[in-house]
Amino acid sequence: MFKEVVVSTSLKENTINIWDLNSCSNIFEFKENCGIHNGTALIRIANLDDDYGLYPQSIYSIQSTKPLINAWKYGKPSPIFRNSMGERMTCLCASSDGAFLFGGSFSGKLYVWCVSSGDLLNIVDAHYKGVTVIRCLPDMSSIITGGDDGLIRQWSMAELIGGLDDVNSIIRPLWTASDHALGITDLVLNSGMYLVSSSLDKTIRVWNLFSHQLISTITTPSIPRCLCLTHTESRCYAGFADGSISILDFGQPLEANVIGGSGGENEQRLKSGHEDSVTCLAITSDDRFVISGGKDGRVFVWDASSLQMIKEYKGGNASAKGGDAGSKDKDNQDESIVFLEVMPYPTLLFENENLLYPLKALKKFKTTVMNSFEPTLSMSPVTEESGNGGGVRYVGGESMQSGAPVVLPTVEEAPKAEEKTDLEAENAKLKELSEKWKNVAERMYQQLVTMQETK
Repeated sequence: MFKEVVVSTSLKENTINIWDLNSCSNIFEFKENCGIHNGTALIRIANLDDDYGLYPQSIYSIQSTKPLINAWKYGKPSPIFRNSMGERMTCLCASSDGAFLFGGSFSGKLYVWCVSSGDLLNIVDAHYKGVTVIRCLPDMSSIITGGDDGLIRQWSMAELIGGLDDVNSIIRPLWTASDHALGITDLVLNSGMYLVSSSLDKTIRVWNLFSHQLISTITTPSIPRCLCLTHTESRCYAGFADGSISILDFGQPLEANVIGGSGGENEQRLKSGHEDSVTCLAITSDDRFVISGGKDGRVFVWDASSLQMIKEYKGGNASAKGGDAGSKDKDNQDESIVFLEVMPYPTLLFENENLLYPLKALKKFKTTVMNSFEPTLSMSPVTEESGNGGGVRYVGGESMQSGAPVVLPTVEEAPKAEEKTDLEAENAKLKELSEKWKNVAERMYQQLVTMQETK
């Protein structure tokens, strides 16, 4: 039977909790976490049984107290890696297949990592101010970023991952929207057809990602803090700073109606029990239940059809909600729910470490900036340094710091006969070794397939 669980992060408990949606009871708890809003990413991998698509494999979370990104694997409560960053990070997002991790920084840079190797593939100056939210399209053709500068930008995934042939070229966004006057608070999309954005300027805007046209602008009485779009893209739930939750019905004509005002025809409201700002929203795969988290530390489960609250999640340490009411520290403590997401039940939760999908520490610097030189043919005109022959351009290393690649002459004396023989013998050994490892990999794959079939 298909079973879903909820992943939530509370600043009060400093944990990442996995809990059952039906009973609201804790299943597992990841410790040593002090996360931030939009700073948690779930890495999902292909399910070998191929029953429910992608299954969770690991969790990454930005730490608010230090420039760190902690990483957990399912079944291990403590972080297996504490990845040190060169600057303060502000948001995280994983690609749809779990192969890549995207991070935004306080300075406006966009970082791209390969999860399996931990390599830092690219660093792009994405925004003029801090990056607040990153979203990845399901077809992995591009990603969308929003920043404190009020801009929404779309980036080519191929350019971010593969880079450009010309190392001096700058990766530019495919599309930039500057309609919002203040910082972006949230972005949401599902199929990649529509994009819904919210901003500190008290507006919610709906975009067509194919034509890049603005479909509708909705003015709100309070600042929208978070958004949640149904899988059918027929409704959008919006959580506000005043603790209210409203519904934007896409089945009605999208005009400049005021949500929560006196005359919005396509506006419905949940009778929110949050005492403060709504910080997170999530929805189940069948669109039946909506989960909301607030700055007051409370998490509610709502019935989407009746718009009534049916359950409340008390948290992993429910006893902490009582007994300390008179303490002075409690009044100053931030209890915000900073992350909510519904996912399939992780079958790897109680199993041993999955060796098929290794997890590596995230690297702090780009590989091409370090002392790993990769020779490539130079197609630039012949310079005086290269003489009459061609040239070799070395990518990375000290040559990159000067701003121009170093061109070295390739006109060399022909190798001697003895050196040529040694090189041929070494190549033969390498080919033989490659064939051996290829056979080993094929046998391991066949053994894995046999094990899965026996199950």
